[in-house]
Amino acid sequence: KTSPRKAARVLAAAVGSESAGSSTAQRPGVDTEDDAVPELAEHERGRKLPHKRDTSGAGTKWGASGSHKTAATKVAVQSRVDSFPDQSLKVSKTPKGEVLFCRCCPKEIENILGTIKVHVNSQRHKDKLVIWMEKNKTDGEVKEFLEQYFQEN
Repeated sequence: KTSPRKAARVLAAAVGSESAGSSTAQRPGVDTEDDAVPELAEHERGRKLPHKRDTSGAGTKWGASGSHKTAATKVAVQSRVDSFPDQSLKVSKTPKGEVLFCRCCPKEIENILGTIKVHVNSQRHKDKLVIWMEKNKTDGEVKEFLEQYFQEN
């Protein structure tokens, strides 16, 4: 059994040998010599042809390596902390500069609004936040008691 491609090549070779003087015979279903895609069958003409995804990285959020290309914004880290109150976020000073730090998850978070939203809305953060709030509330009560005791004495 021969494949349709092999049959087309045999037919093109036969047509090419019949035409004297023409070294490149036009294959059936191909409009021009430079056109590498054969004409689609009637039932396929309405279909969208699949294309490979552009992996050059130019003008896209994702590069060829699949790494995240969004750079940290110039928005102040403190304004991000103010935007998400009661989420245990704080500004932490490091040799790299100021970074956003989640106290309940002990984790640095990039200063990108979408990244912060994803972290704050994650179930892991919510579970740890409840535990952290309970612990922090107890610590706050102890702190108030000690302050009051030392003020009286």
